[in-house]
Amino acid sequence: MNSSNRIKYFDDLVRLNQEKNLRNPFSSNWELIRSNLDSIRPKKDDTTYGISINEKTRKRGVDAHNHINNEILELLEVIRQNGTIDSYGSLSIQFGRLFQIYNKISNKLVGLLLRARKNGLVSFSGEMLYQTRDDNAFRLKN
Repeated sequence: MNSSNRIKYFDDLVRLNQEKNLRNPFSSNWELIRSNLDSIRPKKDDTTYGISINEKTRKRGVDAHNHINNEILELLEVIRQNGTIDSYGSLSIQFGRLFQIYNKISNKLVGLLLRARKNGLVSFSGEMLYQTRDDNAFRLKN
């Protein structure tokens, strides 16, 4: 190895080490690096915020969203088929009964109900539903 190749080799090592230190929060230059990162950090009001740059990742996210929405629609159909009209004129079903019916279809009932409530498709009181405690306590309405 001649001297010019040796110099290039060590220059490359220095460059690689500097690049590695840019990602290291324990580096002595971290405050400078952090201030530069703040300027390139995504802003929540940006129209592209939360949208993946990677096409495959974006497609998986859309597919997952569609799958969950289809499961929620299936749950609403089960409520429509098995629910009764209450005194307020809303379709309702007791949680215990719904749990017995829907548990044969999916084990994700409570998560789907929370997601459906977040989207305004069903309503119930309380933060969480528990199988035996809330069998008669809560009524679901859509």
